[in-house]
Amino acid sequence: MVARRHWKSPRFVDLEKVEPVFFDKTYYLVPKGKEYAKVYSLLYEAPSRSQKAGIATFVMRNREYLVVVNTEGDVLALHTLHWADEVRDPHRQVELERAELGEKEVQTAVQLAEEEASQRGRPPTHIKEAAEKRRTRTTKKTEEKPPKPSELKELSKTELYQRASDANIPGRSSMSRDELIKALSGRGGRRKAKVT
Repeated sequence: MVARRHWKSPRFVDLEKVEPVFFDKTYYLVPKGKEYAKVYSLLYEAPSRSQKAGIATFVMRNREYLVVVNTEGDVLALHTLHWADEVRDPHRQVELERAELGEKEVQTAVQLAEEEASQRGRPPTHIKEAAEKRRTRTTKKTEEKPPKPSELKELSKTELYQRASDANIPGRSSMSRDELIKALSGRGGRRKAKVT
């Protein structure tokens, strides 16, 4: 089956105005052939020179995506975005408790953050280490048997959601407590992601 793709003309905005919570996946765009080089060059030059990113809708495999297109080095990057109704409002989902902090504690935390950011080469190492730890955790969890529903019924919805997030269960943000229990116990009929 051939995947159909349809691109609607983009609007241009400052990329900083798109909140990070909306970003989903990144794809790199390249021209299909020499006959598309001019169109690709125009799509590349517009955001590159204007320091703007194009926002458009994009149909791929019969599904419409909201996307941002911007330049990354010498290529175009297409970032799929979550639709507004797919993003959870943290104030409605979680009760936040804040502790009183002293000024000295805050200054120490800021100083540590600035020192860490100033060390060149460190962030990629941390990212690689975190990715490896997650990959190891995910691999171990996929090898384990799913928990029994009776064990899961004792957990709060927040704890169930965290476990569903760790298990990479799709659609977890819109699931009820009972649906989370079914999905986590392997009875929900929803597909679990496997790490290869």
